[in-house]
Amino acid sequence: MTASPQRLMQCTMCAYNQAGQPSDPPNCPQHPDRYLVAQKFLVNGPKDYLLGAVLSQKYILTHPLGQGQYGKVYYALQMGAGGLRKPVALKILREDRAEAQALFLDEMKVISQLTSRHIVRYLDSGYDVEQGLTYMVMEVIEGDTLSQRLSESGIMNHHRVTRMISQLLIALEEAHQAGVIHRDLKPSNLMLTYLDGEEVLKVLDFGVARPNADQPREQTQGVIPGTPAYMAPELFSKYDGHITPQMDLFSVGVIFYQCLTGYLPFNIEGSVDHLIAYYKLYSLTPKPIPVGNHLHLPKGLIDVVMKSISLDPKKRYANAHEMLTALAPWSPTAHKHVDTQSTLARIDSPSQATPAVPSKLNWLVAAAILGGLLGLGAHLMYGKGSTQVIGKLLGDIENPQIEQSESGGTTPDQDGSPSPSTLEAQIPK
Repeated sequence: MTASPQRLMQCTMCAYNQAGQPSDPPNCPQHPDRYLVAQKFLVNGPKDYLLGAVLSQKYILTHPLGQGQYGKVYYALQMGAGGLRKPVALKILREDRAEAQALFLDEMKVISQLTSRHIVRYLDSGYDVEQGLTYMVMEVIEGDTLSQRLSESGIMNHHRVTRMISQLLIALEEAHQAGVIHRDLKPSNLMLTYLDGEEVLKVLDFGVARPNADQPREQTQGVIPGTPAYMAPELFSKYDGHITPQMDLFSVGVIFYQCLTGYLPFNIEGSVDHLIAYYKLYSLTPKPIPVGNHLHLPKGLIDVVMKSISLDPKKRYANAHEMLTALAPWSPTAHKHVDTQSTLARIDSPSQATPAVPSKLNWLVAAAILGGLLGLGAHLMYGKGSTQVIGKLLGDIENPQIEQSESGGTTPDQDGSPSPSTLEAQIPK
């Protein structure tokens, strides 16, 4: 790992400070079980005494990355043999409520079973007895959230957007097939990074994700988690406790629309209660995407976006794969994935049709060829008598009336035309 520049670093437990490298922080001489952290993370807001702590004797917490609904995410260094310091992200449960603990454990289970390169990768989990904290270890992703990119650029190129949305749908296809619904898709939960020179989108924060066949825990408490601007309207108007893939696809459509136009498709200003009242009446309709010369959007692409944000879930795409297929004409990423999945499906599900039985004609042709060869061989070796015997034995298949002439040719028919050759005569007409 390349050494990071020297920074002023400080212990969170005392005033001791010294210059050091954040990628390989020194211990505090007054608190040997603590590591120094960059001072810039200690100047704003209340001091976080977890910074510089070591969880399970192997994870050094260096600085905060973000705050989730039930936990906080830290940048950490995993200690290994020979002074190895591997960057990871640690999500720590900061609440004692049984509900929060159950949701946190659910998130661990969800992420651990998903392997798409477009979903943040699960690495480890544990419980630190000394701190009394449950934590989950994930890959650390260097880059910006889609929310940050949108705040910088407003409108994004539609080729880039279709590539990102395709990657998001690929991630959801795996999650939905595993029975997992994300339920909180929004630009701040999508990271953009670069792998091998390619921009790659990764889905974060499965903190409120649920198996679609389970009864959501929060229903009994009257709480519907998520971010209203990106939530499907049926969650407000006709929610019966069941969650479906179409809810995630609605969120995808809103993000898609926002990236292409620079604004949200629904006017949702006001309180959440105001939004709920509007959705209950189904009085909101998506604004049509402007198709002026400044956007240059293909009409077919607009149709894909508008279908995905239909207020009626039955009019949306049934699943992520269906939306990927619809997006394929404008997205090489979607086209390649759909084509690959179709090929794999054909390999995994070979035709169950009954193997073809060779036809009678095929058997006759094979027998005739064999008979012809045997007859020719017998004639050369023993004369015409043997040829006639073998011909008679094989001729029982169709009993053709063939007479071998003295010269080896065929005997003319009654009309004077030559009779067919031995091979042709054994093929039924």
